[in-house]
Parts: sequence; C-alpha cells; structure tokens
Amino acid sequence: MPWDIQQNDGTGHGMQGADSDSGLPAVKTLRDAYRNIVRRGQTPKTFLKNLSHDERSDAEDWLHGFYAQGRQSLISNHSGPDVIKGLESGQYASQGEGALALLAFMRGATGAGGQGFTLMNILEDCRACHKAPD
Repeated sequence: MPWDIQQNDGTGHGMQGADSDSGLPAVKTLRDAYRNIVRRGQTPKTFLKNLSHDERSDAEDWLHGFYAQGRQSLISNHSGPDVIKGLESGQYASQGEGALALLAFMRGATGAGGQGFTLMNILEDCRACHKAPD
C-alpha cells in the first residue's frame, strides 16, 4: 500500500502534521488527553466524562483515520514501512496527539485482540504505556 495518508485529519482532508498547531479541535482535545492521562495521572474514563459530545466525536473521528490506515497496512503487509514513514514525516510521535495517532494505527495494524477501535481503547493503551510497572 502506498503511503496515502501523509497528512490525516480523520476525514480525508489534509492537515499540517500531527505536531502542528492546525487549529483542529480534535488535536487540542487529544493533546489535553495525553497531558492529563500521562502527566497528571487522570484516568481515560474521567477525561472522557469531561468532554462534550462534539469534542469526543471530533477526537474519535480524527483517530479513526489512523486506525483505518492501520487496518489497510495489515491487509497489505506494509505496517513496518508505514510506521517508519509516519515517524519520519512527523505524523506519529512519542508524545501528544502523534503518540495517540500511532497507537490508533497500531491497534488497526495488529487487530488488537479483536477489540477494535474506540477512543477509550486508545486512551487506555496510552495509559498502559506510561503506567509504572507493578
């Protein structure tokens, strides 16, 4: 599969990259999610409870584009190269909304145990990555 979602806002329209201040409400919401869950220890459930319907819907739609791309990568067996290209382009990152985009992509690319895509799943994945070992 060619790298066809170079800049994704979840609707098929372009944006300036995962780390840009594009003004998309979803990007701000996801930056806040990352900050509150990783740095402040808030649970994904609590974070989601405080979102408006539109904020949640926008964030879910934006991330679903990455999940869908991951599903396509799984089918075409190009997950590895697609991740590298996404990291090189700034689409994915180790922090912020770029990290959430990468988690959504990987959930799609791996099938994630058949659990599928939900915003809660992505935020729980993020929390699990940053949770101190027991």
